[in-house]
Amino acid sequence: MKIIRTTNLSFKQSIIIGFSALIFLFLSFMITIEIVGIPGTTIKGSFSRYRNNVLNEMELSSDLLSKYITSWFNERRKILNSLSHSTFLTQAIEKREPQFIQSINLEIETFIASNIEFDSIAIVDANDSSILAAAGNFNNARSASDIFISPELLSKLIIPGYQETIDIRTAHDKKIQLRIILQIEISNKISALLIAETDISRALQPLLLSITKLISLNWECIIACDHGIVLIQIPQKSSDYNFKHDVISDISSSPPIKLGISGIEGPYDGQDQHGRSVLSFHRHLKISQGIAWALVIQMDRNVALKPAINFLIRQIVIWLSLLIIGIVACVFLARKISKPLHELVNVARQIESGNLTARASESTQYEIKLLASVFNSMVDKIQNWTKDLEQQVLLRTHELKKSEEKFRFVFERAPIGLLLLNNQSVVIDCNKYFSDIFEVQREKYFGLNLIDKIPEGPVRKNLLNAISDYKIQNYEGPYSSILSGKKLQISISSEKVAPDLIISIIMDITERKKSEKEIIRLNSELEDRVKKRTAQLELANKELESFSYSVSHDLRAPLRGIDGWSMALIEDYGSRLNETAYVYLNRIRSETQRMGQLIDDLLKLSRLTRAEMNINLINLSKLAQINADKIHESEPNREAEFVIEPNLTAKADEGMISIVLSNLLGNAFKFTGKKTQTRIEFGKLKIESQDIKPENSNKQIFYVKDNGAGFDMAYVEKLFGAFQRLHKTKEFPGTGIGLTIVKRIINRHGGQIWAEGFVNQGATFYFTL
Repeated sequence: MKIIRTTNLSFKQSIIIGFSALIFLFLSFMITIEIVGIPGTTIKGSFSRYRNNVLNEMELSSDLLSKYITSWFNERRKILNSLSHSTFLTQAIEKREPQFIQSINLEIETFIASNIEFDSIAIVDANDSSILAAAGNFNNARSASDIFISPELLSKLIIPGYQETIDIRTAHDKKIQLRIILQIEISNKISALLIAETDISRALQPLLLSITKLISLNWECIIACDHGIVLIQIPQKSSDYNFKHDVISDISSSPPIKLGISGIEGPYDGQDQHGRSVLSFHRHLKISQGIAWALVIQMDRNVALKPAINFLIRQIVIWLSLLIIGIVACVFLARKISKPLHELVNVARQIESGNLTARASESTQYEIKLLASVFNSMVDKIQNWTKDLEQQVLLRTHELKKSEEKFRFVFERAPIGLLLLNNQSVVIDCNKYFSDIFEVQREKYFGLNLIDKIPEGPVRKNLLNAISDYKIQNYEGPYSSILSGKKLQISISSEKVAPDLIISIIMDITERKKSEKEIIRLNSELEDRVKKRTAQLELANKELESFSYSVSHDLRAPLRGIDGWSMALIEDYGSRLNETAYVYLNRIRSETQRMGQLIDDLLKLSRLTRAEMNINLINLSKLAQINADKIHESEPNREAEFVIEPNLTAKADEGMISIVLSNLLGNAFKFTGKKTQTRIEFGKLKIESQDIKPENSNKQIFYVKDNGAGFDMAYVEKLFGAFQRLHKTKEFPGTGIGLTIVKRIINRHGGQIWAEGFVNQGATFYFTL
């Protein structure tokens, strides 16, 4: 019998002591978290996460803004460039007569009227810096100095090849005036300068206001140049985006602006020019060569990290609330439980004696050691009765818990949206992926009646059919979320799996639909490209045929002539020639015949590229035997052993593979000519061979092996090149084109060929089809 040891403490005291220990462990755990740090719970982790989110948003916004500003400048350059190159303007400047100067004034006034972002335009003579024509604020100017163009700047602007410049000038009313200056070249000489001026704030204001929705009201947007002038500044918490201009006496006091001007782009966490702690992202604006501007988007660091502070406060409130609730519950249970325990002992004694009608009253108090003593005898009597039942209950409980955990694991982590509904279309549960698709918190769906919310349409019909029928209901098409209003393409499969349970599987197929459209477009473009490439290939084939005709007729004729005249010389004047001349003539004939063979091999190689393939299941062993017999008949007196593995088959063009085997077996026969015993093998490599490459592990690998002269593996790459020979012609005759033909045929079959060998130890050629 199991003995339970008891103490003299009451149950109420034990609960209070136990809970005190629990509080101590809880506080220790919380202190450990703050000291050691767990991502997502510590102050540092929360602040880092929110900081990175703000910087990422700033980076995206600055990228968009820089593209808009650069595009604006490029457009203005293009407009002014068309004006500076107009034929009318250049002709009028070249003649420089009063009536033409007047027409230039009219031309630029018309230009300003149609391009309102330009306040003033002037045409400056490059020779004497006088104003040829002007409009707007430059109307009364007579020379370049009147429009604040110094002689030093003017001398730089008229340098040949200096295409354009962008100048910043601060007007008397503190407005920032942007100048774009272009050279006007007449007869290869710089004759004048086109100077256009605009108020940068007024010019860029519509551009920035058009993208205000992308800029947070808590951000500051600053555009500054390398002179320390703040060109544009959108103030913090400004709803009307009034532009401020300021001058930074020392750019180094604002690290984001300094880094942006120097060409460095990235985030910044520190102090700005006013000494405030900010988070910012700086970019370099590529406006023009030699001009350095910076774009800075920044935010007060305390405002940016306020959500992290709120998150920490919420955590502390939750922890304290749970702790208080636990204390209250524990005290209540201690009071509630300790009072009736004593009477429970008496009731247990009566039950032990067989009185099952006994009931406990609330007039006595019970101690733990007395309760343990009474119930020990009861446990001994019923232990045998409940043993099997407890084991079964534990087993079933474990299985049920395990099954539930598996279901919950799959439900929460499924890469598709899952929605559980009852028979009245009320949402029972949904997974995180479902809420992410529609960008709505999943708690907002719980208890929602979808039939009441979804408007008439295919999605509502899909749900109604699933409720009324046990068949799977599918829908694929556009849908607008009933809670977020998000529009997307979805795929829905709904099925009634129980009388009061419907499961819907939802997938976001918006990107897939876009990809399908893109694939259709690309296929259309690909068909056009294929048609063009086919036409080019047909033209190339025709040219190749013409070349082959020329080679086969025009080149052969001189060779036949050389060979014929050499033969005639030997026959007619052989008796008059000495032995050396006779040898020379025979060499001439031999080389012309060899040249003819080279031409034949080249023609054969070119025809292989254009020949049509007829793929069938062929018997490689039979083809190898036929070629081996032909080779042996060429030298019947030579002893050679051909070992050919039987019943080897593959899908290929029979004629081309016959050429492959003829060349490989012929080479093996030729390079074993100096061996006393010749052995040539043709077979298939076994799958378990350690020499099989990974890319060929699922293919048939055939080989031709000999015990001949072999080759040095250092030159294995030259084997399959045209006219590449590893042995001298005197040793082993040949044109050096055979293996090139073999490789071309194998490539056309989509296979590979490679070789292994050692000097005077033979060679093995492997190939796949």
